[in-house]
Amino acid sequence: MSGNTKESKIIQQDGIVFYVRATGEAIPLIKLASKCGYRIDNLCSELEVSPRHFRRLFDTSLGICPKKWLKAERMVFARNLLRGGLSIKEVSERLGFCAQKEFYREFRECYQIPPTEFRAQQTGRVMEKLGWAV
Repeated sequence: MSGNTKESKIIQQDGIVFYVRATGEAIPLIKLASKCGYRIDNLCSELEVSPRHFRRLFDTSLGICPKKWLKAERMVFARNLLRGGLSIKEVSERLGFCAQKEFYREFRECYQIPPTEFRAQQTGRVMEKLGWAV
C-alpha cells in the first residue's frame, strides 16, 4: 500500500462517490468499480489501500459497507445495459457474474422483477413512445 492512506477519504458529490487520495486526487469509484469487476479486493488493489481501511472509510463517510454499494451500482448498470438492448447473457457476462443464474437471482432480489420481465417492460415502453402497437 502506498502513501498516507490515513489522510484519504470517501466523498459523495452530485450522487457520485469518489475516493480522495491524501494528494487531493479524486477518483470516481463507479468507473473503477466496473473496471475491477465490482470486486472489493480488486478495487482496493487499484486504489492501493487495504480492504479493511477502505471498508472503514466507506462506512464512516456514507454509512454503508462498500459491498452493498458495489452491488447496488452493479444492478443500476445492469438495468441500463438491459434497456440498451443487451441480452441477459451479455449483461451477465459483462458484469462479471460466474453464471447467468447468479445475475438473474441478484437482479430479481434487487428489483423484485426478473431481468427478462424488466426487458420486456422496457421494450413495451419504447414501442408505446414510438406509437407502435404492443
